[in-house]
Amino acid sequence: MPQWISRLFDDCGEEEEDDSWALMLLRKEGRTAVWVLCAALGVDSRGVPGQACRLLERYLHVQMRIYNNLALATTIVTDNQECQRFKNQLTTKFPLLMVSCIQLAAKMSSADFQMNASFIRACLIFRGVRLSVADINDSEFRVYSTLGFRVPLWTSVDAAEVLAVDAGMPQDMLQAVALVVNVAEYCRDRLDNRVRWAANLSPACSKFNRATLRTLHLVAGCVAATARYLSFKGPDPAPRLAELTRAPLCYIRCVSDCVLSNLLMSEAMTSTSRKRTRE
Repeated sequence: MPQWISRLFDDCGEEEEDDSWALMLLRKEGRTAVWVLCAALGVDSRGVPGQACRLLERYLHVQMRIYNNLALATTIVTDNQECQRFKNQLTTKFPLLMVSCIQLAAKMSSADFQMNASFIRACLIFRGVRLSVADINDSEFRVYSTLGFRVPLWTSVDAAEVLAVDAGMPQDMLQAVALVVNVAEYCRDRLDNRVRWAANLSPACSKFNRATLRTLHLVAGCVAATARYLSFKGPDPAPRLAELTRAPLCYIRCVSDCVLSNLLMSEAMTSTSRKRTRE
């Protein structure tokens, strides 16, 4: 087993710990907001938007755990109104939290991204959002410390490209792999539900139907789906991907099927429909 895969297993282990407390994925509106903000800041590539979503999900998850633990440790009765007030406080901070998570994801992804607080402030001013440099820096540190000063070393795009090369796919297919992973990350909440439903149909995959789709399995499925979509002439990469990720082959195929049928084919049909409408 190649040494580089151990880092991906570490990240996967952290996702499993988060899932023990029922981590909630960002829904369509939240994911769209992250993608739009990444584009405004010029960091909507190399898997940064998807990474930022995961950091934001983890931050909100940790905050809810802290709130629940505090409620259990005190004699204060936490009614629904108090819980709603806490959620509303997080909601009001959402734009700043998004900025912080994007900032952390971009910095970890590449030193080429200029993501200091002054640059972010200037970009946001042109879009009618006013944040101070101090607020941006303070929020970044708060999010980073809440996450235990740990940010995944690789984005999902980075991981997918390495897996694709190891599985025997050529360099000229990596751009397509990155595109498929980005689409899957954007639709991750919908894809997660679909994979759970599909995994439940196979006894060998049934243990995965109760857990949130892991990033490691997501990218492996995306690589396999890309190979099928582009009619890759080499050996089927799915068995090697299953070996690398230590997941059942049927599960990698399950994720691949869901990516192919629910994302790639639907996108292709939508594009064809638009062309016919224009004609």
